[in-house]
Amino acid sequence: MKFETFRTHFGKQPYFTLQDVLRHPVAKGVERVQLSHWVKAGKVLRLKKGIYALADALQDKKTSAWFLAEVLYPPSYISLHTALSYYGMIPEAVFSTTCISTRKTKKFKNTLGSFEYRHLAPAHFFGFTRCKENSGNSYLMATPEKALLDFIYLEIPYRQILDRELYEDSYRFAHFEQLSNKILTGYMNQFHSPKLCKALPLLLALCKEHQHD
Repeated sequence: MKFETFRTHFGKQPYFTLQDVLRHPVAKGVERVQLSHWVKAGKVLRLKKGIYALADALQDKKTSAWFLAEVLYPPSYISLHTALSYYGMIPEAVFSTTCISTRKTKKFKNTLGSFEYRHLAPAHFFGFTRCKENSGNSYLMATPEKALLDFIYLEIPYRQILDRELYEDSYRFAHFEQLSNKILTGYMNQFHSPKLCKALPLLLALCKEHQHD
């Protein structure tokens, strides 16, 4: 298959798999080798074993890191540092896409950046919403309440004292006013986590204080 023919058939897709190519009606059985050549030439990007995108898709913004996060390692949703930064709850710039998955902890790196997936049990896989991009693609993003609870549950050591200084000075959490006390309490009850039970009273107090600022 010539590259122009290939681009005509796959150019409108944000990504494609090796199986998509091999099963295509115009495939001639040499596409696996051709893909390897096109990757070396920079015409096709290898996002993960068996998953590709045309370089044009990135230039046209058909493929984004956040959209791709779920594609690379399903089921997953964006949370932790990436989500907290998105909601303005932490001041640090985040240079990787951090996600939650029911599968084992995993990391990927490709042209679009770094992807980090932290494991949570299926019972804790909740608290996210589907967001739409201008391209028409979508991604799963934790709500601000779930992103914060995921962070406390996974990133803060169990023996760490969960006090005001930790939240406001060490991690510099901000914009608690966007959090819902009802949602925080509901999510915490779903976790059944002693650590989050200890964290909840101060989180609710911080929400109340910021909502009156």
